[in-house]
Amino acid sequence: MSHWQPDGPYHDLPPQADIETKAILKRCITARAVQEYRALDQHPPNTRTAEEVCTQVKGVKMTVRRTPGTALANDATGEVVHTPIDTLGRHHEQPH
Repeated sequence: MSHWQPDGPYHDLPPQADIETKAILKRCITARAVQEYRALDQHPPNTRTAEEVCTQVKGVKMTVRRTPGTALANDATGEVVHTPIDTLGRHHEQPH
C-alpha cells in the first residue's frame, strides 16, 4: 500500500482481495428484502402496481380486467375466491 498523496491518484483501488464475504452480502440482501416486505404494511400493492410489475416481467403492456361481474372462481367447486375492485375501490358483486 502506498502513502496517500492528495495531489496524486490512489493506485491501490480497487482492492485486490474481496473485502465483503458472500455471507455479508447475503445478509445485506436479506435485510433489504425484509425492509421492503415490512413497507407493504404502509404501502400495500394496488392494481397499478400489479400492472406495472406484470408489464416488466412479461415485457408487454399488462392490464387488470375491470369488467363488472368479473370473478375468479375455483374450477372444481365454482367457489368465488376473488372479485376485483372497481375504479371507485368497491368489490364487484359476486355472481350467484
